[in-house]
Amino acid sequence: MREKATDVHSRIVQLLKTAKQGKILREGLATSIIGRPNVGKSSLLNNLLHEDKAIVTDVPGTTRDVLEEYVNVRGVPLKLVRHCRHPGYDR
Repeated sequence: MREKATDVHSRIVQLLKTAKQGKILREGLATSIIGRPNVGKSSLLNNLLHEDKAIVTDVPGTTRDVLEEYVNVRGVPLKLVRHCRHPGYDR
């Protein structure tokens, strides 16, 4: 009985060690793209997605909404969030 309990305990410990990795692979990593106006946040998002989802222009402050998209990087899903403003940065 003690041997079986030890085996079950070992298996649970092993599952807990990989649980965080499994959650990341299932749900993805939330990744924010932040920065001052006109530093390339939208260009970076478009490049990672391999398509034009965000407006890219030389006019600062053109994008006023938050964009959320998903991309797979080497088997890891990323939830990319491109923010239009960042607290502490002046327009």
